[in-house]
Amino acid sequence: MLRKLFTVLSIIACTSGALIQAQNESAVKVKLTDKANHETIPFANVVVESGGIQVGVGTTNIDGEVMIKPLNPGKYNVKATYVGYQTVQIENVILSVGKTAYLNMEMTAGQQLKEVEVVEYSVPLIDPSTVSGATVTREDYQNMASKNINSVAATTAGIYQADEGAGLNVRGARSEGTAYYVDGQKVIGSAGVPQSMVEQITTIVGGTPAEYGDATGGIISITTRGPASKYSAGVEVITSGAGEKKGLDAYGYNFVGFSINGPILLKKDSVSNVKKSVLGFSIGGEASHVNDGDPSAIGMYRINKDKLADLEQHPIRPSPQGNGFVLNSEYVTANDLEKIKAKQNAASNVVNLSGKIQYQPTTNLGITVGGSVNYNKYHSFVYQYALFNPVNNPQVIDDTWRIFAKLTQKFNSASTKEEEKSSSVIKNAYFTLQPSYEKRNYTREDDSHKDNFFDYGYIGKFHQSIANTYILESRDKYDVNGDGKKDTVTALFHNGFDFTDLSFVPSDKNPTGTNYTQQYYNYAGTASNGSEVQQGFGLLNGDNATNIYSIWRNTGRQYPSYEKFNNSQFRVVANFSADIKNHAIQIGFEYEQRTERDFSLSPVGLWTRMRQLANAHIQNLDSIPVYNATLSTLSGIPAYDFNRRNDGTQKQFDRSLREKLGKDPNGTEWIDVDSYDPSMFTLNMFSADDLLVNGGSSQYVNYYGYDYTGKKLSGKPSLDDFFTKKDVNGNYTRQVGAYQPIYIAGYIQDKFDFRNLKFNVGLRVDRFDANQKVLKDKYLLYEAKTANEVNYSQLGAIRPSNIGDDYVVYVDNKDAPTKIVGYRSKDTWYNAQGTETTSPATELSGSNTVDGRINPYLIDPSAAKKQLISPKVFTDYTPQINFMPRIAFAFPISDVANFFAHYDVLTQRPPGSNRMDPIQYLN
Repeated sequence: MLRKLFTVLSIIACTSGALIQAQNESAVKVKLTDKANHETIPFANVVVESGGIQVGVGTTNIDGEVMIKPLNPGKYNVKATYVGYQTVQIENVILSVGKTAYLNMEMTAGQQLKEVEVVEYSVPLIDPSTVSGATVTREDYQNMASKNINSVAATTAGIYQADEGAGLNVRGARSEGTAYYVDGQKVIGSAGVPQSMVEQITTIVGGTPAEYGDATGGIISITTRGPASKYSAGVEVITSGAGEKKGLDAYGYNFVGFSINGPILLKKDSVSNVKKSVLGFSIGGEASHVNDGDPSAIGMYRINKDKLADLEQHPIRPSPQGNGFVLNSEYVTANDLEKIKAKQNAASNVVNLSGKIQYQPTTNLGITVGGSVNYNKYHSFVYQYALFNPVNNPQVIDDTWRIFAKLTQKFNSASTKEEEKSSSVIKNAYFTLQPSYEKRNYTREDDSHKDNFFDYGYIGKFHQSIANTYILESRDKYDVNGDGKKDTVTALFHNGFDFTDLSFVPSDKNPTGTNYTQQYYNYAGTASNGSEVQQGFGLLNGDNATNIYSIWRNTGRQYPSYEKFNNSQFRVVANFSADIKNHAIQIGFEYEQRTERDFSLSPVGLWTRMRQLANAHIQNLDSIPVYNATLSTLSGIPAYDFNRRNDGTQKQFDRSLREKLGKDPNGTEWIDVDSYDPSMFTLNMFSADDLLVNGGSSQYVNYYGYDYTGKKLSGKPSLDDFFTKKDVNGNYTRQVGAYQPIYIAGYIQDKFDFRNLKFNVGLRVDRFDANQKVLKDKYLLYEAKTANEVNYSQLGAIRPSNIGDDYVVYVDNKDAPTKIVGYRSKDTWYNAQGTETTSPATELSGSNTVDGRINPYLIDPSAAKKQLISPKVFTDYTPQINFMPRIAFAFPISDVANFFAHYDVLTQRPPGSNRMDPIQYLN
């Protein structure tokens, strides 16, 4: 995917074209008049600057008006000059995403002073924009109590937020319906913008322009700081100490941030003879450590440290009734608890970095390259762990990085004289292009074991002693003397096995969990088998401690799961914009492809699964007797043993383990899995089906974009590969490709003024392709016959005249049909006579069928019996296309009132659960 990005960047560099802010477009419209007589001033020069860098220039028309765009959201100084007039400048003009600032500038004639008349910009009380929302400037943001982007956006009317930092509900929409942008990049992970780099936060809650799509709620657009003509830097440090009893509060908030910006290359302007920045940079970052970033308003309870340490070391005790054992955790009293303000083991460490380099060799050409990194490492709070087991809160590592390139190419370069000669029909023409790439990596794991999966839930080495059991009886079906004849023999016959002793060697992998078993042995001395240990609250490998009152997880409980996912997004946005007389026309295109991969595992359960798989094929005894001379001598009665029999159901894990131990892969020797160290085992010793367990009905693993061992797939296996492809050992590989949906959009919009009315009219067309296979018929897992494929005479039936050739046929018996009971066309059902029915569960099943179920006329009934789903029942996903008209208009009613109305059609791709999971179809 990076190769795609570099290719696009190379093309951009060669063509030297395009605008950087395809979806952050702002503009300034200036009307210049004589201060004395209020007449318009044509052909005056208007310059827009940001941080001392000139970013836009224009010349007023015959009406004294000029529109300067595109401009990034932020603060600007707007300066007007004209021969014979005093130069005037309005400072700190605020430009918001998608909005135009209207400035009325008055110039004084007859003065030729070097000084510039400076006027401070005043935010108008009424914003005549066709977009509903709000903008938070850099100064406002720095003065706010919260620096969380969501909480800042929630100050906008129409947005609801349940709690600090929580998701946003824009006008009743779900939080997933809100789209986030950083410098025009659509965000799939954390926005992760350092506080020092935030220039502006804009929310759109209504009147959404056609340039925005794939959102049914609101738009949150974040603009970061750009370069300046002079060097500047800043550092911010905040601390409340180390936390409990070691600072100003219990929450341990520590923060350090910095920002630096300035010029890299200065170039002397040929007209003003002043050096101006043509290449500049800005960079900012921050790091924070917080013991509890989401504290409870009423605090929490914990078991005091001494008591908790004692429970961890001594988790069980003999029962007061003198039979068995009880949990010490059930004897905790209120005196053992203490109130705390901050949650335990819930600290987070966050690092954010952001930067950009901007190159502007000419007024009409601008190039920006930038990116950001967000790294977040924290322990996820689990409420059920809070009292007895906070040490085992899972660790989460979540990092996001993104890069982008932006270019601006304007085409309006007419001189003042040319403007005087002709009033151009097309003005302010520009083309924009913005490619970006973003990747997010996420891992949730136990912080002590990480991806050492077999260390999860490991208690120690267990060695189970097994003895043969015998039964005294007469049997007449064995040739015991070798003469070729079956003899009747009264003897001791081996008929099974008995577990006689279970020895235990503790491990230091999970010491608190190990204490349960160690204490059991300290009290009981011995155990015959694992069931005895478990009944005494001891733990075997893969066990978790018993919960307390079905509420709290007990001490020593290992976090039972592991998950990682890797998501990336490649996106290109392009548009062309031009003013045609009074109309600002914009045409745009957007292409995006995401790649999503996920792998999750239940590592604690692997020990249970290994015990199930090992020796599974030797549970039965052979039929050939083996004379046991020793036992015969001791008992004075003939004794016969039987070897274990390989019944052909051996699993791959068993075979792999025997090979690794240097044993016969097809042998029948009983293997004690728990007697080996975790380092003996790896996931690739299993087959995929070993972990999917009977077609996914009880999965230990789930994955896509990775194989079943967690290894990232390089290609995209087909659905046919999933159902049919096998490895060298004859096991199904069950590879599932990454989810790679494709989103394409195009739009056209027109902004224009009619007297005091301001309009924004547009149309957006979205195309979403899930880029995967789906069922051809949502009612069928197996191929079924249609009406034109049925032999009606064989079934003694007549096809109704209204039944089409492609209608699915339903019968009385799926294995051996004798009559037709109904038909179906998509979602419309018919009975055997061709009459439409709204109750197929009654007319096509029940007494009309052998098994009481609705039975399609299957082409291959045996496939259904074996649960062998064919790839033929799947087809390519049909891309969804949506047309979304957008109409908005506004006009001022008075100096203190404004009328605003809009009609928006908004659509969004499914934010989740849209991936077709072939694993679900195994069962």
